[in-house]
Amino acid sequence: METLSNVPAEALSRFRELVASHDELFVVLGVGPDADAISEEADEQTDPDDDFQLVVVAPNPAAIKSAVKKLPGLTPDMDTPDRAFVTSLAHTITDVIKASEHPGPSGIGWTLRVTAAWNK
Repeated sequence: METLSNVPAEALSRFRELVASHDELFVVLGVGPDADAISEEADEQTDPDDDFQLVVVAPNPAAIKSAVKKLPGLTPDMDTPDRAFVTSLAHTITDVIKASEHPGPSGIGWTLRVTAAWNK
């Protein structure tokens, strides 16, 4: 798991590098208990032997907005922001966890939703 810098220019530059160097990214937008839970669940579901899959936490979503807007596929709301999005091998956004989504029942939390996002 990698957390982007709070310095906008550094975050944007690093995000662009990560998009270019990884087949799949699970990008968690913002900070707080839900962001922490989603990023931890997504990280637990990555294959530790797979260098092409990475969870990225963007504490300041506005910093990477210009790069995200250039990615094809679904469009996450970067202003609200939505909770997370996933990119595929073709650097296409294949799933967005919306701001309106909430974790499952106690004991399940974000597990099912994160699994669905990784598998699209």
